[in-house]
Amino acid sequence: MKKKRLLSVLLASAMVLSLGTPGGTAAAQEEHEPVTIRVLTRWTGTDSMTPLFQEIKEGFMEEYPWITIQDDSVNEESAYLNVLNTAIATGDMPNIFYVPTVMGCLEYAKSGLIMDVSQLFEDTEWREGFKEGVFEPFDYSAYGVEGYYAVPFSIGVEGIFYNKALFEQAGIEKVPETMEEMYDAIEKLKAIDVVPFAVGADETWRAGHILNWLTYKTAGVQYTIDIGARKAKWTDEPMVQSLQNYMDLKEAGAFPENYEGLTYEEEQNMFFGGQAAMDVNGTWFIGNCTDSAIAEDIGIFAPPYYEENAELADNGIAYPQAFCLDATCDDNEKEAEILFIKYMTSQMIESRMANEVQLIPARKDVDLSGLDPDSLVYKAMEIADGQTITSGDTTDYDTLTSMVDFVRNTLIGMSLGQMNPEEAAAAIQGEIDANQ
Repeated sequence: MKKKRLLSVLLASAMVLSLGTPGGTAAAQEEHEPVTIRVLTRWTGTDSMTPLFQEIKEGFMEEYPWITIQDDSVNEESAYLNVLNTAIATGDMPNIFYVPTVMGCLEYAKSGLIMDVSQLFEDTEWREGFKEGVFEPFDYSAYGVEGYYAVPFSIGVEGIFYNKALFEQAGIEKVPETMEEMYDAIEKLKAIDVVPFAVGADETWRAGHILNWLTYKTAGVQYTIDIGARKAKWTDEPMVQSLQNYMDLKEAGAFPENYEGLTYEEEQNMFFGGQAAMDVNGTWFIGNCTDSAIAEDIGIFAPPYYEENAELADNGIAYPQAFCLDATCDDNEKEAEILFIKYMTSQMIESRMANEVQLIPARKDVDLSGLDPDSLVYKAMEIADGQTITSGDTTDYDTLTSMVDFVRNTLIGMSLGQMNPEEAAAAIQGEIDANQ
């Protein structure tokens, strides 16, 4: 099947989908051979999207009975990355997979492993439903690859979730806006024997997300972009200071004792059980909060900034959550994977993601009528509105794929006393220099 023919079939199928009726399914099934596509997400286990994702798969397979969805999802990030990297290295790539980092897919795009999704834009009704700019992080034209290489489904804004009842008990009258106010809040929480921040850094991304906050308020988002472009270094003073600020927070007693060995599940139990007052997390955490026993007491606020770096107050953390599509499979699988990605990012499904799981949608045409204006997702949208420049992880704009794990592991080593901030920065920069 030539590309033009494939797109014609997909556009026709998309029209059926947009009508929301299964009409013509039986006839369409006669024209298709049975096909199985493998989907690798992080929507499994305790993730709040897991039940809805199960319904999405079942609904899709009912609509397109010749397509079987094989769900290979892995929740924990390091394990997910191991599965994905092994699959790609062995040529056993999943049809659809969750984007690990923005720049992490650049090499896949260069090598032709993932699909240029701009061909899907011929379905203008589907494309025009998305918010302005959500595809832009996956435009790699500046790196010599034309096109867009992922389909976004949500924007993962990060903030600080907090227990309002514990704040009131500690005498904290308002959420901290500056780091000076944050340190004051930490002392007040410790005074009533409450752990300020729940952190389970056995899964290193939990510590990494705290570093993201401190780095963007110390060095700025642009500094991490410049490091990715090799115009700046981790050993520069602003980045060393970011690492020092992380250690300052630990040494102030902000984290649980031996937090480096706690799991993410233990972190959540600590927060939802009322032993800890705050949790640095993204909007994917909202569903867990609303399902918890303390749902009515949970709020969210923007990560505080350093008064001496007040110009960086609008630098924030946001993760474009998206999926890549396999470009190496046969035309039957390509047709199936495109149908499924359009189904997952349709107005109907994104409306359910927003209303039922409280994910901030990538689409602008979703129905938010089921959301309370005082809900966490609305507050997260307000945080997003206050940010003018954002990034996800400090390594998101680095083309060296080992950086995300290397930085996080080095951070834990520093926290365990194996090195000081200057040595940690030198080790991270050394990883870059060794792979130039």
